[in-house]
Amino acid sequence: MPCYYIQVISLNLEVSDTLALMAALAEILGERYATRQYASQIARDGEIQLPSDYAGIEGQTVAQIKRAYAKHVLLRASSKFGWQARSKGGTGFTVTRRGADAIDVDILEDGRVKVTTNEISAGNHRAADGMLALLGKLMGGNITRDRNKRTKTRTGIRAQVAR
Repeated sequence: MPCYYIQVISLNLEVSDTLALMAALAEILGERYATRQYASQIARDGEIQLPSDYAGIEGQTVAQIKRAYAKHVLLRASSKFGWQARSKGGTGFTVTRRGADAIDVDILEDGRVKVTTNEISAGNHRAADGMLALLGKLMGGNITRDRNKRTKTRTGIRAQVAR
């Protein structure tokens, strides 16, 4: 996939990573709810049932947990393949490897992840493929891909240079 694509990965909690989900629960609800049992229940049911303490703000809190989960799986997938994810502020990240290549990642309101790539060097191509495949697996949802029309393709650049 890597070069010149925009990929959106949806979240399916039924196939979620328990450790990443526990980290997201700890971040949003606190350590009290960051248990393997609660995370496993969410993965089994495919939905987040919040404790009664959160009555009235369920929707907002569930969305926060989904975004936190997406962040934790992004950090895990990127570090496993030698990439570094740095926050751009808010829910945006720049993922870099060896200072040569960068991938933009935005975590959307509903927990989906939007990945935008430009050219990825040959030396980083396999690591980018692996990172994006793991990210897709840990998110567990559908993946949609479109060409990144905001950048010039390699062929387009060569055609311009040849003129």
